[in-house]
Order: sequence, then structure tokens, then C-alpha cells
Amino acid sequence: MKLTNEQHDHASKKLVERQAQCPACQSGELGVGMTVVALSEFQRGGGIVRGSSAPFITVTCMRCFHTSLFSAVLAGIPADERRAAN
Repeated sequence: MKLTNEQHDHASKKLVERQAQCPACQSGELGVGMTVVALSEFQRGGGIVRGSSAPFITVTCMRCFHTSLFSAVLAGIPADERRAAN
């Protein structure tokens, strides 16, 4: 799901307060993703992934490309706004 500019700005401010530097290389060159991604439960045995999933926003270091996941819910993107951005 793509974030609106307003949602992205809100999440970016909140996430940069939490992680001002890359935990891998200590660079301050971080980029907040424009989409909410889902992390799903892995199921052994193949093809179709079933089970619960959770919405996350990515923060990626522009120097070493380390990527961290942050909860979209705790970053302040309410469920109704996540649905509206689809």
C-alpha cells in the first residue's frame, strides 16, 4: 500500500526520532519507504503463505542498504488510513 505524502511525512518524523543513524554503519543517510509492507508468517511446505501478517514501514540506509522494519500502527498510520490509501 502506498502512503500519502502526509502519511509519509508523519511516519518519517516519528521514525527518524527513533532511529537517527543506521545500526550497521552509523550513517545518518536514512530513507523511509513510501509503501506499507506486510510481513507474513512462514509456513513450511511451500507455495501459499497463510496465517497472520502485520503492516510495516521500511527505513533503509542509503550508504550500506541495511533495512529496518517499523510497525505502521505504532508509527501512527491508523488502520482506517491504511485502508484509505489503497
